[in-house]
Formats: sequence, structure tokens, C-alpha cells
Amino acid sequence: MRCGSAPRVAAWRGGALGDLVLTLPALGLLRRCHGGAALDLVASPAWAPLAAPDRAIDHGSPALAPLYLSDCPCLPEYAAPLRQAASVLVYAVDPEGVLGDNLRRLLPGRVRVHDPRPPDGFAGHITEHLIAPLELGTTAVPFPRIELTPAETAAAMEWRRRAGLTGPLAAVHGGSSTPAKNWPAAGYAAVGAQLARHGLTPVFVVGPVERDQGWGAPWPGAASFPAATSRQLAALLAQASLFVGNDSGPGHLAAAVGIPTLSLFGPTSAARWRPRGPLARTLEAPGGCWENLGEAQVTEAALGLLQDAADQQTQAGAPCPAGVSDSPRPDGTSPE
Repeated sequence: MRCGSAPRVAAWRGGALGDLVLTLPALGLLRRCHGGAALDLVASPAWAPLAAPDRAIDHGSPALAPLYLSDCPCLPEYAAPLRQAASVLVYAVDPEGVLGDNLRRLLPGRVRVHDPRPPDGFAGHITEHLIAPLELGTTAVPFPRIELTPAETAAAMEWRRRAGLTGPLAAVHGGSSTPAKNWPAAGYAAVGAQLARHGLTPVFVVGPVERDQGWGAPWPGAASFPAATSRQLAALLAQASLFVGNDSGPGHLAAAVGIPTLSLFGPTSAARWRPRGPLARTLEAPGGCWENLGEAQVTEAALGLLQDAADQQTQAGAPCPAGVSDSPRPDGTSPE
């Protein structure tokens, strides 16, 4: 897929919250390399607004379902939402090539299908794999970034005022859609209590997944973010001074709005899946086993990250860093 000038481009991206956030750099580069083209995005309605597309198309729409069929009649209306796009980038697991072939028949010369799963032996970060079909000749990938509107920020500040949360907040997220990726909820409760002793107010991210897994506010009266859309949650997280959580979507959101983010990794690869941002750090359980990661280690790493953020803020006139080293830190965390 080559760069050029086009009035509209399109992208097709299924997956969960974190998948969409990690695709934001590729979507931004797709628009940029086509002269700032408008973007049509086929994605989950829950996550698509994070990319601020010019038009969002429901990934699960029945109107698109025939495109997944090997005997698709390929009527023009099936691809009508994408017909104005000069270039269509499709992230899809399409082993038989059915979706790609159908789209190419309807939109000849405009479709590129890219498997979002990295190939065996891939050693980079997933964002590098996701920009590969753009053929930019570089692996330098911008951080995922979510720009909030003034109205979104004002609404989050009003929630904070109404909740009586006046001091620095620590957002704590103990769940994910994959239980094996979750550090024990009791550990997060203990870390939240320790952060409270250091002057932060822990606010727990508790959504439907967490409630299904039996995770709620860990003590009576503990603050939690209200139910929210993905952009509302991003705005609420931006009110926090720190995020601590699992390898999951909210961690990627936190890093994308620019707050200090500490993500805990157990069985999954931090090198490939870590949130990316100027103050995003990871802490890996030794041997990939959660029982090897203690509450004191997590608390120390979280407080160290807060100190890093404070040090950056006190560097008068220092620009926001474009990136950070991947070298291990003395406390065992990994920068970025």
C-alpha cells in the first residue's frame, strides 16, 4: 500500500479495546500518507470513537456479513460504505482469503488485507507489525494518542468535583477479559491501600468484565469510575496522576491520554504488548508466574514511576520526550 493523495481512506479493524488503541498509530499514518484524508473506520461501535473517524461503520453490521461467505454474491451494496475510499486497509484473520477476495472483487485495486497477528519469530512491538502494510520503510512508530475535547475534559472534571475527589488520583484496574492475565485482585487492593498512605486516592476501574469475575470495590466506600463509554473512560483516566493495572485495554487507554502507566505482565509478552507512551512502564512477574510478583514490588514500582513523572515536570523548559529506552530500570520495571 503506497502513499498518495486521496480524499478518503478506510480501515477495517475488529478486536477489543486494546487492539483498537494499538492500531491508532497506523490509522494516523494511513491518513497522513494520503494527504490528511478523511477516514472511514469499520470497527466496534464501542471503540471506534477513540480514533475520531470521519465516519464509523459497525463491524458487526448484518449488512457486512455476506462479505465473510465463500459463496458471497458480492452485490455492490455490500461494500457501499467503503466505495468512496481510495485505499482500504483491512486488519483481519482471513486464512482462506474469503473476506479479502470478496472486497477485492467489489473494490478492485484498493484493498490490502493484513493479518493483525504477528508472524512466528516477530520480535518487535505489535504497533510495528500494524504499520507494516503501509510500506513506509521505517519501524519508528508514534505513540498511540487520544486527544480529548474540552467538553470531555470538563465532564470528567465535573464528575471528580461531584465525587469529592480533590487530591491526586491513582486509577487501579484489576481485571481483563482473560483471567490468566490478571494479577490477584487482593494484590491490587493492597497496593491501592499503600498508595492511599502515600497521599493518593485510589479509584478502581470496575466494568462488566470485572464484575463478572467477582472484582468490585475492595473495601466499603472505595471510589470507582462510573460506567462510561470508551472516550468517557479515557477522559476519566486523564484525571488521574497514576494508573496501575493488568495487560488490558484500560492500560492502553491510560498511556494514550498521557498519564504515568504501570502495567503488570504475567504470561503475556511485555515486549510485544506493552502500552506505549512517554510515561508507560511495565513490571513483569518473574518466570511469568503471578505468585512471584509481590505487593511491595508493585507499590515500589508505582511510586518510582510517580517520581519519574515529577522529575520530568520539574525540568524547566524540557520538551516532552519522544520515547524512552527499553533498558531495565533498577527497580525491575521496563521503560515504555
